[in-house]
Amino acid sequence: MENIHLYTIDDIKRTYESIQNHVRTKRIILNYSQNTGDIREVALEGLDLSRVRNVLDMGCGYGFFTESLKGLLKEETHIVGMDVIDHKNRESFLTTVTNMGYKGDFIAENANRIKTMEDSSFDLVIASYSLYFFPHLIGEIARILAEDGIFIAVTHTESSLKEAIQIIPVCMEGLGMMPPDEILISKLFKAFSMENGKARLDPYFGEIEKIVFENSLTFPLENVDDCIEYLDKKKHLLFKDILDNYPDKMDALILSFNSSIHESAQRGKEIALTKDDVVFRCYKPRDLKTVNGFRKRRLFCCYCGNPLTQSQIEGKLRDNCLHCHAVFYENPLPVASCIVVNEAREILLVKRKKEPYSGMWCLPIGFAETGEEIRDAALRELSEETGLNGTITRLIDVDTIDNYFYGSMAIITYEAAITGGALRPGDDACDGGYFPLSNLPPLAWSSNRKALDIYIELNRDTWAMVDSFKQLFPDIDTMKSFAPRAEEQKKFLSNILMKMIGRDMEEISRNWAEDVQSVAPHLTPYLETLSNMNRNVLKGVQSWLQGQSQAINLDVFMETGTTLSNLDVPLADVLNAMALSRKSIWTHVVKKRILSSPLEIYATLELNNRIIFLYDKINYYLTAGYFKK
Repeated sequence: MENIHLYTIDDIKRTYESIQNHVRTKRIILNYSQNTGDIREVALEGLDLSRVRNVLDMGCGYGFFTESLKGLLKEETHIVGMDVIDHKNRESFLTTVTNMGYKGDFIAENANRIKTMEDSSFDLVIASYSLYFFPHLIGEIARILAEDGIFIAVTHTESSLKEAIQIIPVCMEGLGMMPPDEILISKLFKAFSMENGKARLDPYFGEIEKIVFENSLTFPLENVDDCIEYLDKKKHLLFKDILDNYPDKMDALILSFNSSIHESAQRGKEIALTKDDVVFRCYKPRDLKTVNGFRKRRLFCCYCGNPLTQSQIEGKLRDNCLHCHAVFYENPLPVASCIVVNEAREILLVKRKKEPYSGMWCLPIGFAETGEEIRDAALRELSEETGLNGTITRLIDVDTIDNYFYGSMAIITYEAAITGGALRPGDDACDGGYFPLSNLPPLAWSSNRKALDIYIELNRDTWAMVDSFKQLFPDIDTMKSFAPRAEEQKKFLSNILMKMIGRDMEEISRNWAEDVQSVAPHLTPYLETLSNMNRNVLKGVQSWLQGQSQAINLDVFMETGTTLSNLDVPLADVLNAMALSRKSIWTHVVKKRILSSPLEIYATLELNNRIIFLYDKINYYLTAGYFKK
């Protein structure tokens, strides 16, 4: 299965493809668990599955959880396994189901496949240690469950394996790498965990049981190599930050990491890894087509007043009028959201006082009103919910979600800078405050988390440069004294950068294309169109640095946006490719050693702000091209 924001399908395959590794990992857990129970038995204990006829196991692997259903289901039960990894999983899963006396099928696709499945088509859905890869599909899981169906989710605590995970950034720093604010596997565990699982499930199920399975894996000193083997089988999840950003240092990091595990075991004569898990048993799936018990469906035609019917039109079930032939389309509601960050790089959040998600935190967010620009809606919501006034600085993300309360929504998230006001909660917010990026509470909207991840990635390089400069010049007055000289240096750097882009455009473009293929391999079929777009961007940067902004044909980017939209390339992927384009320029600057002094680093920060402004304009025209379609 996949988490589209953290791990690629290749990452998942490298971790879970080998059945032998699964079996060995299972044996290690069995040998060193302090809790001798079987979490599968805990998950199924006391359940009456006699009425179950159709089962779906999401992220089934070779059939680890499915095999525990033996003897609990009727003979005619049909069990479907779904996993992004085919390989030997299909054969093993189907053999397991057959040996249990049931009928089976295997679907080798990612979890999004359930979006095409019929409503109420399964009596039991299972997601055993997989839901954190696709928490955005919880609503879809509720939809495909029968009215009396059961959803079983088994997952970790957010502190799972913390004893090993906390070693990783220390090892990175020791080898000259810059660790992220939060290791990716920690983000994965937080995507759906013991701590936030019930809050994520509540909107979609009327009744939820939470069963905690406390456990740890304790390895005596003489068996510490088994601990290292256990962790090594998860290396593509544990060390993804290094594999993505410092692949040439991967071997050195593993040596350092393993050495640290040994040292920890030596000190305590053993090493214990947190392995607390939880089972969520969910009942009474909510009908996503209803709000507060009322069905969201038109009954009469607004044009002629006759009763409406539903028919398959253009591949979807739509309300339509047989009398005047009007067809009614369901369109997403426009929602605007703001990311505001203070000088300490803390994120402004508000606590919701109304349903849905009352009591949970989120970015300032709300619906755009008729006749209101989306940007203005974002600033209005910011003012109403926080008492702060602001100005939009750039577009961060466009996302669409289906919500049980509101239905389909298109959420547009901007970055905003505060221009005045005082922080005081109002409107739909009962509280507000700034939170460090490394310690955000569970967020009400998955789109907020996605936008924040994109925002962090967009700013990672700039923040690193700022931090480097602050270490060189911790005295703020000293920094200010550089400012006049930096203006002259900025002009000098503009000329260097302009010439470098003209001279090395093909090399920069090749490196950018490699980055795009690495981060988003599914964009490979569209690489030629994207590469032409990137070359136009680089030429635009040249003109921009020369002060010839009028020479930039922004309509070309609108046309490119329309072309990519017609090719069904997701807008979010195009905007991410644009972020990589800007990054490729500065990566090339570092590679060519153009920056050689603290003064040049300071000037670069100023110059980068100008380039960001240009990229934001281009992103605007690309986005406009999408909506032009």
